[in-house]
Amino acid sequence: MAYEIEIPGVKVLGDEDFGKKIIKEIKTKNIDKKPKGDLSGNIIFYCFNLDTIDINYVKKISNEHLHKDDLFIGITKFSSSNKNFKTQLENLKDLFNSIILVDINKIRKNLKLDSYLINNLVNFILELSYSYTTPGLVGFDFGDLKDILENGKFSTISFVEPINENEFKEIYNLTLKNLFSELELTKNLKILITLIGGENIHYNNICSLLESFEKELDLNLKNNNIEIVYSARLEKELDKKIKVYIIFSQIKI
Repeated sequence: MAYEIEIPGVKVLGDEDFGKKIIKEIKTKNIDKKPKGDLSGNIIFYCFNLDTIDINYVKKISNEHLHKDDLFIGITKFSSSNKNFKTQLENLKDLFNSIILVDINKIRKNLKLDSYLINNLVNFILELSYSYTTPGLVGFDFGDLKDILENGKFSTISFVEPINENEFKEIYNLTLKNLFSELELTKNLKILITLIGGENIHYNNICSLLESFEKELDLNLKNNNIEIVYSARLEKELDKKIKVYIIFSQIKI
């Protein structure tokens, strides 16, 4: 049985374990479910437990739910200390346009793992839906998403909890330095950055923050071809703080 929920531009499907928890949390949110104009395609997420995924069942639901221009994205948590995870993922890569991986070993030990992970993944899914379907300060369209994720095969995601604007200069250290030291990158790295700032942060400041982040990437990954897509908007409740979600696509496991 697949659990599911549909929000503008996005459909979320899930298994009995990991997916059910994510969908249950989405249902607690106050979401405007009315479509916002004509959309080029939908993002279909399937959230699953790597150890218990039923490949034949995933094939069945992809046939039932996917249309020609849709993106089919897997989301799963895994442990890099598990010696079998690479083999497990290799068996799945052709089922999805991309699989977003969250390594639970990278999450701080003092956090409640399940609640932290579920909360951030739900916020990321909702933010992707909002950014795709609602004009913002800086936006992306479905073509941008397809370019980043369609042939990504394996991607990873980094969450940055609300930080002060003056802390943004440390964003490379917060999100990338440790990540890149442990991942094998392809020469063609694709990155999707979603930045949400409080209403007291000026548009020009957000643009300069994104520019400084891109310069940091160029300096540290000068041998890679990097393609970056940005999304940025304001959120009143954040005041002078910033939240960041970053997807790194085209990684090797």
